[in-house]
Amino acid sequence: MNKDYIRKSNLEALKAAFEQNKRGANFKFWKPIKYGKYTVRFLPPYSPDGIFYKQVTQHKIGDQYLFCPKTEGDPCPICEKYKQLYDIGTDEAIALAKDIKPKKEFLYNIIVKDELGKPTDDPTHVYVYMSGRLLYDALMDYFFDEDYGDLTDVENGYDFVINKQQGDLGFPTYKNSKPRKNPSKLMESEEDIEKVLSNIRDLDKEVEYKSYDELKKILDAYMINEKVGASQFAEGDSKSEPDHKEEIEEEDMNEFEKELLEGIKD
Repeated sequence: MNKDYIRKSNLEALKAAFEQNKRGANFKFWKPIKYGKYTVRFLPPYSPDGIFYKQVTQHKIGDQYLFCPKTEGDPCPICEKYKQLYDIGTDEAIALAKDIKPKKEFLYNIIVKDELGKPTDDPTHVYVYMSGRLLYDALMDYFFDEDYGDLTDVENGYDFVINKQQGDLGFPTYKNSKPRKNPSKLMESEEDIEKVLSNIRDLDKEVEYKSYDELKKILDAYMINEKVGASQFAEGDSKSEPDHKEEIEEEDMNEFEKELLEGIKD
């Protein structure tokens, strides 16, 4: 009987699995792991009428990062609990609210040209990168600066150096990240450019939302098992690692808190 046996490993799949394990199996997006400089290129949008990034919101529940469905206009039990805890107003309740507070994040398609001064094995490989608000704000400043403009332009865009440093409070900071001084083509050869552009991802499809019931189950387990005295916050008469430890963004949090709390009241 003739049978097509597999005679060798899929090296591309093997490499992808290795990179995933190296970066953390529970975190699907690229991130700068060690302190130092990483030269990347932010890529154009997936569709001609789109923008090159996607804004999302996440909650950290224990060791899990969970996308908030409220971003898409759907109810979120974690946001509801967050509002409830703030209304209770005790120090313990507010501390717990801050633990589960929503946080704005931004997704981008990128290629990574070098890491810590060493060229990457495949600079044409497209990754999805997630950053916090501070790096996003820095990017926007350069996009609207007449000396730079569209950093994603294939012909005259700019490579961008992500500079991960240790901040004053022990958290990573990216405030010294900036574009290269001179514009450049995305890649040297048209073949490589086409390879990169053909692999740009639809960022909408990179976000996986759990159902309301799934989120509530995770939240309830966290409230019961991880927090001393959490039972006082239960509903009714009694009271559920990306590189997200960016600089503490209190001004952004306060703005977003107001938006969120007003939205939940509706």
